Amino acid sequence: MMEKDKGINVFDDIDALLEVSDVTLTVTGTSMWPFFKENKTKVKLAKITEIKKGKSYLFEFEGRHVIHRLVKIKGEDLIFRGDGNVKRETVKKESLIAELVSYKNKKKEIFVTSKKYRFKVFIYRLLPRRIIIKLFKRIKWQTNNF
Repeated sequence: MMEKDKGINVFDDIDALLEVSDVTLTVTGTSMWPFFKENKTKVKLAKITEIKKGKSYLFEFEGRHVIHRLVKIKGEDLIFRGDGNVKRETVKKESLIAELVSYKNKKKEIFVTSKKYRFKVFIYRLLPRRIIIKLFKRIKWQTNNF
């Protein structure tokens, strides 16, 4: 999900970095499509201010660093799902590292607190995810094979 600079592991020192300032990283993977584009979207992460359903967080899951949206809070368990995924991940609160503040596609920075962004997320979450993902994969496959 996240790209690291060659020779430098940002995640080893991310807690210390977040104490000083926000951290910007380039996204890899398609699990947060349609909002994040692989190798094109830069995300800005900050220290966690609150844990709230609907927000996106950076967390550690099965030895990887992942940014997904929090879909459910069940006691100490947090249930996440990528916008482009059907499968969910369950992690403990201790696995959380940072929260998403904004992301940048091309030249435009989108803040996750903006009404426009929140409305787009709301509409996207209403749509049948499996159908959207299948259509996306079919379109992507067809464009890559021409």
